[in-house]
Amino acid sequence: MKKIIVVVSHPIQYHAPIWRELEKESKLDSEVLFCTNHGQNNSFDKDFGISFKWDIPLTDGYKHKFFENKPLFFLGNFGSIFNPKIIKTLAFDKYDAVYFHGFGYLTHFLGILIAFLRRKKIILRNISYVFDKPKLHKRLLLKFFFKTINNFLYIGELNHNYYKTYDVPDNKLLFAPHIVNNALLQEKYNHNKSYDYILKKKYNIPVDHKVILFCGKLISKKQPLILQRAFNNLNLAKWSLLFVGDGNLKDKLITDANSNTHFAGFINQSEIHEVYQIADILCLPSKFGETWGLVVNEALNFKCAILASNRVGSYPELVLKAKSGYVFDFNNANNLQHQLQSLTNNLTDLECMKTNGYNAIKDYTPDKIVKQIKNALNI
Repeated sequence: MKKIIVVVSHPIQYHAPIWRELEKESKLDSEVLFCTNHGQNNSFDKDFGISFKWDIPLTDGYKHKFFENKPLFFLGNFGSIFNPKIIKTLAFDKYDAVYFHGFGYLTHFLGILIAFLRRKKIILRNISYVFDKPKLHKRLLLKFFFKTINNFLYIGELNHNYYKTYDVPDNKLLFAPHIVNNALLQEKYNHNKSYDYILKKKYNIPVDHKVILFCGKLISKKQPLILQRAFNNLNLAKWSLLFVGDGNLKDKLITDANSNTHFAGFINQSEIHEVYQIADILCLPSKFGETWGLVVNEALNFKCAILASNRVGSYPELVLKAKSGYVFDFNNANNLQHQLQSLTNNLTDLECMKTNGYNAIKDYTPDKIVKQIKNALNI
């Protein structure tokens, strides 16, 4: 049996199914080391502008430990996670491999170097992409640093291209899709349309309306304002726009809203399925920082069509290849409006896209990631 240590910043609702799946493997002894307990306790999120904690279990079903974080703030965000006891564990404990989710914190960076010096197998999953050519010094630095990594788990085409920018060889790259808990979400999906009517009433949406959903932080980089403008300009009959989330643009959105625009506020994980249940289209108009967009995975589990900007990392796989919707230029509000009009005007095509996406997302499961971890370890 091989021992693998997983190092991750904090419990993340999308990761828990992976660690549970890893725990099931009879040929692996796995343990997850958390650098912080963010999300476990009530804490303030500056983008949402509210305090909350996730209301579903994130650490059940697998071995894990929490470690004290001793941030070195003079190093900026890089030093905001520093765990001396994790470094000690990696330096002295017995293990065969270590899996790092990201490398942008001091703990992760030092941990990779220690594991490399100890000649342990290192697996990295870093969810990034690059559209502009990186500066020469960054390219040289990461090209050198990436030579310490044995295998990279890439989540899609854009992430694959990111690694190729730094000359990572193909034999080190393993496709491991970005996932949500499909099994739980599809268990929540109620095919009885009478349930939709109940939920629409709950969110003050006319029961005969179809729904365009925005689900995320109401902040500038997510661009909710251009979606609202497009919706207002089109004046769509029997369509409603539902904003789920909170943030500093909420007051502006409410001020500019028409009578068919609705606001649900922040909704936690145990109830988020309700808004996907009544949605027909998910729109994700982000202009940067959307390295994948797991709301797309979530929405596809409920047969939503997708309208995404070309800065959403999942668009090549889950929109274009899946034929689940349309992609628009993040910097072109008219393009968004045109694509939204196309989706809402042709309901036959819309239904085909919804089915296409629902079928495509079935392959995005945690066992695919665990399989690639096993491949990296020659199991």
